[in-house]
This record gives sequence, C-alpha cells and structure tokens, in this order.
Amino acid sequence: YHDSSLASAVMALSTTANRETWRTVPSAFVFLSEAQRALFAALQLPTSRCFVKDNLVPPTLQRALPEDLIVFIGRLAEVKGVRVLMRAWDDYLAESARPKLRLAVAGAGPLEAELRAWASARASVEVHGLLDREACSRLVARATAVVAPAEWREPFGLVVAEAMAAGVGPVASAHGAFPELIEDGVDGLLHPPGDHRALADRIR
Repeated sequence: YHDSSLASAVMALSTTANRETWRTVPSAFVFLSEAQRALFAALQLPTSRCFVKDNLVPPTLQRALPEDLIVFIGRLAEVKGVRVLMRAWDDYLAESARPKLRLAVAGAGPLEAELRAWASARASVEVHGLLDREACSRLVARATAVVAPAEWREPFGLVVAEAMAAGVGPVASAHGAFPELIEDGVDGLLHPPGDHRALADRIR
C-alpha cells in the first residue's frame, strides 16, 4: 500500500479486523460495474445487498466534423497504458504507407516527461498537458476516436462513456468494465490488454 511495507501491514490488520463489520453493517453495497463487483467477490458480501449503478455522464459537446485525430485523456501513468499507446503509435506510423492520423494526449502524471520527450520527435503527436472539462470536451468533439489502453482493470472507465456520449467511438483494452460498455466492432473496438501491436491495428 503506497509502496510501504509498514503501511501495508497496518492496512492488512485493519482489513482483517473490520471485515465482518463491512459484511454485516452496510444496508447496500454499490459497485460501478459488474467487473468491479466481481473483483470484490472474495469478500463474500451478501448478494441480496449488492447492486451495480453505473456512473452518470454529464451533457457534453457532440462530434460534428471529426478530424483525423485520435485522443487520449487520462493520467499519464503506466497503469493507464501510456507506454502501450506510445509503442502502438510507433507501430502505426511504421506500418502505414501514408499515416494520416494525429494523436492528441491530455493529462498529467509520472510519465509526462517521458511522453513529452517521445512526442517531441514525432510531428503527428501533440501533448496538451492537464485540461479542464470544457477543453477536454472540445478535444473529444474533434476526434475520430478516443483511446483507453488501460493495463489495470478499470472499474468503470468514464472516458469511454463520455466519448460515446459525444458520438465518438472508443478503442479500449478488453478487460475491466470496458467490455460492458463497448460491443466490439459495433460501437467501439477492443484490444487485448498490453498488446501494442493489436492496439496499432485497431487504430488503423
């Protein structure tokens, strides 16, 4: 927990001491997705008090005239698939006879310096840094697709739902809640988690 053995020990003791309380005291357990509920199956919570309630998506700008633009919005961290995306983009550029797509990245996080250094050598990539909600909506409304190559199992994946609400197709990793939100090949595309070559193929 937080890369600390001591903090992990405290968390483990607390979890063990309170497990029965967590099972019996709450009148309901609300999860963001079936995938998240499955993650907690080991706690053996009473199924009659377990419910799934998806996140709401606020009104957003609708896609009008999409550009040849792929958008990533999120924390610039390995668990969000940033390095997978960088490798996939290089694959796309190398394997496309006439690559016309551009990649726009918005967000901040521990991989920002690495991402900016990588992007500086690729004219097709633009890095916007951290944007507010309105600026993100404008960026998505210009896009052909929004990409969400998360390597961890997203409990919901709000960026995918927001893209779909804007009329923009998502390209996401096929685990966590994404397969609940996306019907592959119908309203978006899924790729095997961590597979940069498959992601490059979906981008093409």
